[in-house]
Amino acid sequence: MLELMQGDVNRGKGLWSVAVTGYVKPGVLVSCPKCGCVALLDHEVAADGTVKPSVVCPKEGCGFHDSVRLIGWQP
Repeated sequence: MLELMQGDVNRGKGLWSVAVTGYVKPGVLVSCPKCGCVALLDHEVAADGTVKPSVVCPKEGCGFHDSVRLIGWQP
């Protein structure tokens, strides 16, 4: 399982941050650990930061696909 640190997703690969989406529940932005593409997760995040299902980079040709845990996640 790949662990992602909280940080500015626009400044590095393999980071996550809370995104204000306008919905009741905030979203999670993730920068791909392989290519740096930033995407909004449409996944469940457990209390310990485990993301389900596994994360797949949406950028064509990247190929990143792994199980992920968000370090520092606070529900």
